[in-house]
Amino acid sequence: LVDFIPMHYRPVSSGAESWGTDPKEGPVSQYIPKLASRIQASGEASYPSDGAPGALFAQVVFATAANAKLLAVDPTEALKLPGVRDFVAASDVPAVNNLGTVLGGDNLKEKLFFEAGDTIPAVGVLLGVVVADTWAQARAGAKKVQQSYAKSHVVSNMDAARRLGHTSKPEDLAAP
Repeated sequence: LVDFIPMHYRPVSSGAESWGTDPKEGPVSQYIPKLASRIQASGEASYPSDGAPGALFAQVVFATAANAKLLAVDPTEALKLPGVRDFVAASDVPAVNNLGTVLGGDNLKEKLFFEAGDTIPAVGVLLGVVVADTWAQARAGAKKVQQSYAKSHVVSNMDAARRLGHTSKPEDLAAP
């Protein structure tokens, strides 16, 4: 085995970085340590999860189907798990079940939690939240929430959409 470049042609390299600063531009371009860095590095800093002993944790339950009618969301098995305290769903929202009450307009059409009887527009929309003593318990509970859907047709391309009778309208198409 022969080296491509002999060692004596290229010794071990080293380097250093140096940025000049212009005092007239201060404090821009000057090295200033982050004020919290020492307490963060030493472990003395407190974080939101440290400051609320006894606080509960939540994990969102996401829809697993799209373009399907949601028949039921059943948290029974999740609520049997140790540490799981509650399941919050659309029926538990005391006011309008949407995210856009402040902004109004089309935002009022966006649901916070979808519920039985709704057609689910996309995988990942919110169905509810599992509340538990720890994040791990909340996550395990969310995985146990049962979702049931009516059969739906998979629409994977335009040909499949046309076979189901769906046609595009001019307002559905992106402008050039």
